[in-house]
Amino acid sequence: MTLTPFVCLPKIAPRAAVAGFLLLLAGFVPGAALSAETPGAEGDGDQAWSERATGDWGGFRGSLLERGVTIDVQVTADSSSSLAGGLRRGTAMRGPVELGLAFDPAPLLGWKGAQLHARLQLHEGQHGTEALVGDAQGFDNIDAQRFRQVSEVWLEQSLLGGKLALKLGKMDANSEFAFVENAGEFLNSSAGFSPTIEGFPSYPDPAGGASVFVRPASWVYSGLGVYDGATHEGCHGRAGRERRDRHRGCRCIA
Repeated sequence: MTLTPFVCLPKIAPRAAVAGFLLLLAGFVPGAALSAETPGAEGDGDQAWSERATGDWGGFRGSLLERGVTIDVQVTADSSSSLAGGLRRGTAMRGPVELGLAFDPAPLLGWKGAQLHARLQLHEGQHGTEALVGDAQGFDNIDAQRFRQVSEVWLEQSLLGGKLALKLGKMDANSEFAFVENAGEFLNSSAGFSPTIEGFPSYPDPAGGASVFVRPASWVYSGLGVYDGATHEGCHGRAGRERRDRHRGCRCIA
C-alpha cells in the first residue's frame, strides 16, 4: 500500500488565519438570493433548529445546508479547583472557542463522496496541570497554553460505496485512531486515549498528514495514517524552528 506524501501547511499568523478562515466561509455562500424553503421553515425543521442555541438565523442556516455548507460554533467554560495536594491550591479557568465549517460539494458541484472540513480554535485561560496539579497525563483534556490557530483543514474522499476513505490535510489523529467512542463526554484525559501514547498529533497540536481507511463490512475496518513528525507542536509549531528541527520525520499509526 502506498500513501501519497503529504504537504505541510504554511505557518500562518493568528490574524491572517482568522481572516483566511472567514474568506473561505464567504467563498461557499453564493451571492444569489437565499431560498425561503429551509429545513427550519416549518414542521419538523422548526424542532430541529430549535435544538441549536442560535436557531436557523432567519432561514440563512437552512439555506446554507441546502448548498452543502454546515457551520458550528462551540463555546466552553470550564473551571477546576485544587483543594489539597498537587503544586498549589487555587482555581484554573478555561474558555476555548471553536468555529467549524464543513462543505459537501455534491449539491453545488455534483462531486459525490467528498467532504471539506476546516476548524478555527481560540483558547484562553490557565493550564490546570501546569498551574495547579502537575500530573503526568493532564486531568483536563482541554488544558493548553493560550493559542489561536486553524487547527484542521482537510479533504476526505469516500469511494466504493464507503468501503474506502482517503483523507489529506491538517487533522486531529485522535478523531480516527486510539479514540474511545463512549468517552467523548468525559473531561479526564485518561478516558480519551492511553497515556502510553507519546507524541500523539492531537489537540491542541494536530498535524498535517494523510490517512486511508478500508471498511469491508460494517463491523470491521482497518486504517493507516502518516503524520508530520513535529508532534506536540503541530505542523510548524508555536515554539519556532529549533523545536521542529528536533522532531523531523513522520509518525505512522495503524
